Amino acid sequence: MVLLAEDSVDLRELFGAILTNEGFAVIEAGDGREAVARARSALPDVIVMDLSLPVLDGAAATRVLKTYLPTARIPILALTGLRVSSGEAQAMGLEGVIRKPCDPQALIAHIRQILRPSGRRKRS
Repeated sequence: MVLLAEDSVDLRELFGAILTNEGFAVIEAGDGREAVARARSALPDVIVMDLSLPVLDGAAATRVLKTYLPTARIPILALTGLRVSSGEAQAMGLEGVIRKPCDPQALIAHIRQILRPSGRRKRS
């Protein structure tokens, strides 16, 4: 299961549909507080997090999730228009960063790469 946290309704719908068509179960959140709540209740296999979310930004939401034991090990992939160095990403606890605009196939490949080594599997 993929949690897609994105405040742009258009991008959320687009990437949600693409991920669903690739066989992933997708849950969505439109802001950081909602992302934290949904992650805590659903315990997804991976989180795709915009860093520029309203209410609670993606970096803060990531910090909250990484300090909460049940969600601490969930890989979080940033999907953002912001420039984030690999050091900053690592310090935030991110599994990786994909810059917007992005090729949807690159996002799918990155998600699959994240899920493969951990032994996690995609669920429908």
